[in-house]
This record gives sequence, structure tokens and C-alpha cells, in this order.
Amino acid sequence: VGIGVDGKVLSITKTGKLKPKKAVISGVALKGAAKGEFIETKKEKHSEMVKFILKTLNDNSLLSSVKKIDITKSDKINFTLTSDTKIIAGKNEQFDYKLKCLNTVLEELGEVRGGKIDISNPSNVIYEGGN
Repeated sequence: VGIGVDGKVLSITKTGKLKPKKAVISGVALKGAAKGEFIETKKEKHSEMVKFILKTLNDNSLLSSVKKIDITKSDKINFTLTSDTKIIAGKNEQFDYKLKCLNTVLEELGEVRGGKIDISNPSNVIYEGGN
């Protein structure tokens, strides 16, 4: 299921036929998906969380750089950038501020690939590894 920034279903593709060009979201069980409608998840809080995360990533010009988003546990939001850098965001509290901190770190790192950036505590951002 292709989901827009606002949480609306853009496209539905059969399993195994999907060639993702956008972020893949894991940890969400869909209850319903109809093209042009908002996604429905088995847990209502997941619908709102997906919309919030996508919008905040988009507002911070990061959505196009995200390959995977994992919200299996709502207090442990993680995502992977197209540079294969893993981002540990933790809870969605201060998510916008955490992403602003992430943008600053990414600017300083330049073209680094891989590694891990922990922004779960924006007062103490930690970067490990990469090339």
C-alpha cells in the first residue's frame, strides 16, 4: 500500500510486486485500505502515528531520504536512511526537534554512509560508525 504524507492511500499493489521508491513502514497492521481514503490500522493510534511521522519527516525535508520506518513499538521509533544510516528516535515526543538535530548532524557528516545516529535524547545525540 502506497501512503501519502497525509495518510491517504495512493496505491495498492499485490504482495511481491512492490518495488518501493518510498519508505517502507513496518510494525503497522492494516485494517483497511482503499485508494483515496485514509489508512485504517488495527490499532487506531498507529494511524495517527503514521500520519504524524510522515508529516514531520516531510516538514523537515527528510522523507525522501528515508528507506524504512519501524514503529513496531510506539516508544521506539527507528528509521533507516537511503544512505543505510540507522536512526534511533525513541518516543515521538519532541520528534520535530529531534529531526532538526538530525539534519544538523547529517550536514556535519556530509556523504557518510552507514552507522547509527541516536536522536532519542536530543540534548545528547550520539553518532556511531559509518565510512
